[in-house]
Amino acid sequence: MGQLIPGRAGSFPAFPCSTSIAPAALLRRWRTVAFATPEALRSQPKGARLSWVATSLSPATLATTRLAEHWAHAHDVTDPLGIPYPDGELWRFGDPSAPSTISGSAAEFCRVGARRLSPADTTPKASGPYGPQALAVLRNYAL
Repeated sequence: MGQLIPGRAGSFPAFPCSTSIAPAALLRRWRTVAFATPEALRSQPKGARLSWVATSLSPATLATTRLAEHWAHAHDVTDPLGIPYPDGELWRFGDPSAPSTISGSAAEFCRVGARRLSPADTTPKASGPYGPQALAVLRNYAL
């Protein structure tokens, strides 16, 4: 296992970059980090901001954006291979009486956020004074 890097979204194992790694070793690396992630995020103090790409995010926001991005990229792999991947779950967040809403497939929402699909080519629909703008600028990655 690689060294620990403190301060980057908790203390995650870090590995040297490699362009030639055996599939089994790559899977072991991924599992090491994947299983360390929930505790590293949970252990952050209240109000913590974690460095991520070009900005800082709260642990909850980082977890949410990473989940959405992973879901979107899973489709990048499974779609060309014709492997079925869950696509129809409906997520509900926020106040149901809010003046603006976005509704539709959770998977498509994540793929719009990862810029894999255009909002116009998906079922998520925006309503209210801010819904369409929110869907247009949706990102599940840090710029």
